[in-house]
This record gives sequence, structure tokens and C-alpha cells, in this order.
Amino acid sequence: MGRCRRLRDKKLDAVYSSPLKRAYDTAKIAFGNHLVTTDACLIEIDFANWEVKRREEFVAENPLLWAKWSDDLATAQAGGNGENAMQVVEE
Repeated sequence: MGRCRRLRDKKLDAVYSSPLKRAYDTAKIAFGNHLVTTDACLIEIDFANWEVKRREEFVAENPLLWAKWSDDLATAQAGGNGENAMQVVEE
């Protein structure tokens, strides 16, 4: 976090963050001297094993896992060990 804190005193026009607690807390640590504005458009989900892959790739790798997640976004974990939709909205 030391490198992150070096950003606190930089002159910036604005700082934006996802409203998720982990993102907002990180922004406050990194940019503590600046107002952090949250924007729901920045909400993300931890896709775990699916991160940095195109949908076609992970569907081809495990179509059953994709079907499970597609059918039950609320409780099925993205990528098999990532977040589900309920975890995202609870944070």
C-alpha cells in the first residue's frame, strides 16, 4: 500500500470508484486527500478462472459451468470459484 499512498497528494481533477466497499476503501487509501465519487457503472465481479478470457473461451472450456452460472447468477460462482451476484451487491 505504500506505493498507493504516494497518490494521496497528487493534483487530480477527480477520483471515481465503484461503490463496492473494497474498491471504495482502496480509493480512499490511495487518494485520501481527494473526494472519492462512486459510480455504479464501475461495479465489477470477480470472475476467477474466467478473468481476462473472452466468453467464447470459457464457455468452450466448461459449458456446464457456464450454464450453471447463466441459470443462477444470484448464487452460482462465476468461473467456479469467483463471486456470485449476491456477493457483489452485499459488499
